[in-house]
Amino acid sequence: MFWHTLAILKAEEWGFGGFLYVVTGPILLFLATSLLLADPVYAGPSDAQEHYFRVARRFFSILAVLMLWMIGVDFVLGSGFTAAGLWNAGLVVLFLFLANSQAVRLHVTSTGVTWVLLLSLLIARAFSIA
Repeated sequence: MFWHTLAILKAEEWGFGGFLYVVTGPILLFLATSLLLADPVYAGPSDAQEHYFRVARRFFSILAVLMLWMIGVDFVLGSGFTAAGLWNAGLVVLFLFLANSQAVRLHVTSTGVTWVLLLSLLIARAFSIA
């Protein structure tokens, strides 16, 4: 979202619909985060895992929508479909897959895959590839 914030500064014309669309992304991120954070009082690690899988479907669904938003915001800000959109599309598929899975091993492995995708995107952006 940081890169989109920089793109907002370069926008010459703003409409109210575009503004609402751009503001939707941070709201989705807030909703996803608030879902995942457990109540401050829980008995132990098994409760944390139970909470995670109880909210996983909603959490990953919101993240998938957020990735779609990130693809769309490039169009709203005028840059069109970028190479970063490919990474975001990959994350949409991954997040939808995780939203429909309860396998612990799959979630652990997918965390590593997600980090690799996000770090590769950051490196690509740093060298202006994406």
